[in-house]
Amino acid sequence: MGRSLRGDLLDTVIVTGCGCPGTWGTLEALKGYRVVATDMDSGAVGRYLARTFYQVPPATNKSYLWDMARIVKQEGAVCVVPQTEAEVLALASKSIGVPVIASSQDSILAAQDKYLFRLLLESDPKLYEYVPILGLATSAGDFYRIAEA
Repeated sequence: MGRSLRGDLLDTVIVTGCGCPGTWGTLEALKGYRVVATDMDSGAVGRYLARTFYQVPPATNKSYLWDMARIVKQEGAVCVVPQTEAEVLALASKSIGVPVIASSQDSILAAQDKYLFRLLLESDPKLYEYVPILGLATSAGDFYRIAEA
């Protein structure tokens, strides 16, 4: 059995995007927990590997966060493990009543943007020496100047 976060009961963990390629590994790592899977595809593979399944709208849909909060409450979940980029961003932006196992929305956005990520690395003296030469080209002339640097 998995370690309980609330006492003697088997904890419930919600795993989103259960049609993703990494679903089997995620669910394997959560053995001993009661896993509730969600996906926008009713035929997602995780539906057949988890204890319970909910079909949810896309993470960009206005009702997505409301639906996730309802599922969290209904299932008594202790946390949510998002597996898709869209769900990570949506769930990291608002509270749904339990911890979401993801970085902050600012960190996610910085990691997705190479130029912003470089600026973040440059701000840390310990990391600056490892920052590759990079520039943001807005014209052909900029591109050639950066390439020759």
